[in-house]
Amino acid sequence: MAQYQEAAWVGGKKNDLVICFGGGPEKPTWVSVFGWTEKEDCKRNIESLVLQKGFVKDVLPEIEKEVVANYQIKDWSKFDYLEIEPGFLAYVIILVVFLVTQGGIWWFAFTNEEEKANEASPVY
Repeated sequence: MAQYQEAAWVGGKKNDLVICFGGGPEKPTWVSVFGWTEKEDCKRNIESLVLQKGFVKDVLPEIEKEVVANYQIKDWSKFDYLEIEPGFLAYVIILVVFLVTQGGIWWFAFTNEEEKANEASPVY
């Protein structure tokens, strides 16, 4: 189940750390931790901690201590070389949508009867 959730975790925040477990919170039967990090040690330590002590309120300070001590956010600058240039078709579509919407607004502004109706019956 945790692997399914990780696969469906599209667009997760860059600093998220997700803890999944099965069974009861007092005695989980399995634990899986995933997130964007360079160091796997922190995730494995949290898995061991939750398996041993459960996922109860008393364990949260220990999890926080582990995260503060060992969690390292992924270095996203490694991916700066990746660039996605929109294709020619994307520019054409944007231009067509722009012209249609602006033309529609212009047409509405000059053909609506609202202003003419207000001139005929002034509001006092």
